[in-house]
Amino acid sequence: MIFLNPAVLLGLFAASIPLLIHLLNLRKLKKVEFSTLAFLKEIQKSKIRKVCIKQWLLLIIRTLIIIFLVLAFARPTLRSTLFGGLSSTAKTTALIIIDNSVSMSAITPHGSLFNLAKKSAREVIKGLSEGDEIIMLPTSHLNEQIFTTSDFSAAEKYIDELAFSGYTGDMAALLIESADLLSKSNNFNKELYIFSDFNSILPLEKDSIISDLQNEGANLHVYASKLGTDQINNIAITKFELNSAITAVNKSLSFSVEITNRGGTISEGNVLNLLINGERKARKSFDLQPGESVNTSLETNIDESGLYRIVANIDDDDIQADNSAYLLVNIPEKIRAYIWDTNNRDGFFIQAALNLKDLNNLEIKSGILAPANLNELDVLIIIGSPDLSRTSGLREWIAAGNGLILMPGSVTDAGSFLNSLKFLDINAEVKNLVMSGNSGTFSFRDPDSENPLLRDIFEGGSLKLDAPRIIQYFPIAPDKSAKKIIELTDGSAFMAESGIGLGKVIYFSLAPLTTWSDFPLKAFFAPLINRSVLYLSTMEQPASIIAGENIPVDISRIPSPLLNIKSPAIGETALNTDTLSGNKYMMFENTREPGFYSMTSIDKSIADFSVNLNPAESIIRENNERSIKEYISIQGIPEEVITYSENDNFSAAVNQSRFGTELWKIMLIIALLLIMAEMLLSRSTKNEIT
Repeated sequence: MIFLNPAVLLGLFAASIPLLIHLLNLRKLKKVEFSTLAFLKEIQKSKIRKVCIKQWLLLIIRTLIIIFLVLAFARPTLRSTLFGGLSSTAKTTALIIIDNSVSMSAITPHGSLFNLAKKSAREVIKGLSEGDEIIMLPTSHLNEQIFTTSDFSAAEKYIDELAFSGYTGDMAALLIESADLLSKSNNFNKELYIFSDFNSILPLEKDSIISDLQNEGANLHVYASKLGTDQINNIAITKFELNSAITAVNKSLSFSVEITNRGGTISEGNVLNLLINGERKARKSFDLQPGESVNTSLETNIDESGLYRIVANIDDDDIQADNSAYLLVNIPEKIRAYIWDTNNRDGFFIQAALNLKDLNNLEIKSGILAPANLNELDVLIIIGSPDLSRTSGLREWIAAGNGLILMPGSVTDAGSFLNSLKFLDINAEVKNLVMSGNSGTFSFRDPDSENPLLRDIFEGGSLKLDAPRIIQYFPIAPDKSAKKIIELTDGSAFMAESGIGLGKVIYFSLAPLTTWSDFPLKAFFAPLINRSVLYLSTMEQPASIIAGENIPVDISRIPSPLLNIKSPAIGETALNTDTLSGNKYMMFENTREPGFYSMTSIDKSIADFSVNLNPAESIIRENNERSIKEYISIQGIPEEVITYSENDNFSAAVNQSRFGTELWKIMLIIALLLIMAEMLLSRSTKNEIT
């Protein structure tokens, strides 16, 4: 048994007071005989003995009352499991995980989840003794120096200054890191505290749990919070995407936005705004039932080239961080296209189509391409079948986000065209030239009207492609990874698309010559070629970058080793890349906050990207004890995981786990029962004496 307030035990000396009073009352009195003494002697001796026994019982009860009251205030505890050899001077290492993701900003009747977590962490520190060690691990911890201290005031200051982070964190990785840190501690006592709402937990695989703690013994304790609430008002933007596959000046841009009601009440009169470079361009009102999601679209026109920062946002609510989503759209000032015509005149109709269309930002060159010219281009058009293996870096150039149009030439055979596709890692079957003569019996079969190259190609939005009269063509059968944009009635591809990295390749089954078909004379030829150039010059939007993810940045052509970085978290900083000399890419790791990031070197743009919040952060719920225990259970931990909610007395739960079950309530109840017994016995004794 251990007493949590041992100083109160000094009060046990007060238990001697009833005995002293009793002894004082037993002092000898002088006997005086008087005439009525004979009457008193008639009292039965048995009654006198009974009174004496009751007086001794009163003495014992009164002494016990004082003893049990003192013991109750001394807070005795009884251990159910002994800590093999643990004494009151054994040192403790307390590792505290605090969830500082934005979901912890949810408000409960007791305050925000984040403030409740901070309060509990302070209580942990107050319960430690001098010389104990504290390790702090916020969920935003990402390749940072770990905060370790034995200075309690420094630990409390760290907790006070801890702020929200857009990075969700990896709880599984934190548990493994915690186990590693605790296993290296020399202190006998080891305690792990987890203050989180566990709103984005992923199941741990038992085989992946490290066993560093298996031999720690029963001196390891794990405490976890059951923070969470269902009573919130939270509308979240859970998806934000660019619908337009073609971005150009004076072209309409379409965006799709998914909005979800994460709260438990109807949300009415909400407004969705579309901001471009800080200026509102579109808005839409919406209502949502609890748990309902809605997909809506917003459109706007761009009348100038440049890099545009697009923001979708909604009104403020209980969690504001998930009310905005971010997207970048780059409309190039100039589209640089090159026509590589291996037979000089084969590209006549292509060049004429590009010149006919009013594309003020299109720059066209033609001839035989030199490999060094690739980095000066956005789109390459190859007509014929040159030996692409001599064009150094062509695949890498496409994969970096550029585009290629590949068409047979007047003297191209099936083998050379197939070799061109194979060089580009495009899997397709190319059969020998099929000739139908001037009859042109082939026609189109179900063109892909949803493909961005065909969608709205004509005014009014209707797709009516007048199939050309085909004289000869190569039957092409691409694999399933390719997109058949236009298919012929025999099932072969007239026009198809394959992706290479961030870039794209569009290839045709016939040459743009009237000796092959009347395709160059059709009304949709010029708009199709122009849209293909615009489509290929549009950098494919990368998959949504979630806060905390690493971003590869191409630094192979930076003009200076000094890289200037602008981010929403820390503003403007500089990074010296000298240590990365010889590397083509660097991994940028500090993407913890949603928003826009840009990198420049001597005013040259190196990289721009947008970062968004993890959609799981908008999910706020109450967690049950079983799911939490199953999640954080670690092989080899001999103690049961202790969980608590904001309604529980956390300090009491910790003390009970450390020292055992407190007995003060039992002591107090015994004292009260003894007081009642003393009152009854005292009254009975008084009546008998009377």
